[in-house]
Amino acid sequence: FSYALPQFKKRNAIYPGFRVAAVSETQDGHLLLGGEEGTLALVDAETFTIRWQAQIHSDIISPILVSADGESAVTASGDGTIAVTDIADGDLVSRIETLPGKEITDIAFLGSAIIIATHEDGTIAHINYKTGKVIAAFDAGHGWISSVDIVGSGAEYVTTGVDGVLSFWIAGSKLPLRQLQAHKDVASGAKFMKVGSTEVMISTGFDGSLKLWDEAGRTVMADLDHGSAILHFDFHNGG
Repeated sequence: FSYALPQFKKRNAIYPGFRVAAVSETQDGHLLLGGEEGTLALVDAETFTIRWQAQIHSDIISPILVSADGESAVTASGDGTIAVTDIADGDLVSRIETLPGKEITDIAFLGSAIIIATHEDGTIAHINYKTGKVIAAFDAGHGWISSVDIVGSGAEYVTTGVDGVLSFWIAGSKLPLRQLQAHKDVASGAKFMKVGSTEVMISTGFDGSLKLWDEAGRTVMADLDHGSAILHFDFHNGG
């Protein structure tokens, strides 16, 4: 559904014919939809018509990233692979077999060529998505990892753990720079976004807490009680 804000009036709707698990936005404002059964589709944001639809994966797609040049959709899936798809026509460009037998939970770009991939069993992998090679893979030591995001514009990234711990890492190291106990239960996400002109980090947890942190992810600026457990959290710069 598409809504006009702040009136929250429904403007349009699309029924793509598959159950949608992930949504992202292309650089020219169109929508990429990822399905529970592996379908990827490009939707015209003005007319809500499907421009193309393709069976890219064999399992749920989540998340969907757009490459820095805006030409490719990079998707992770429960089938354990990362796929690169041409946004213009929906053709599969390449498929990366990351770590056989391991399910990917989240991915994030580190620079223009490296992808950080987190897995259900707690493995973190550094992957060159242009060559398809796994540069490094290691056990983060905290079990299931729900999300990953890049800290600022450097080589640092943050992951969220089943024990409520946020771990901050630097590319090239298998040991965390620092860790903090952010939540009393599973940490379901930690993402950076801009609020006005200020970049902040938001973390969420099964404890029902949504926390707003400073741009370094060190100081809590607000702690909001969501009530029920927050099972998933994500943010896309396109809105």
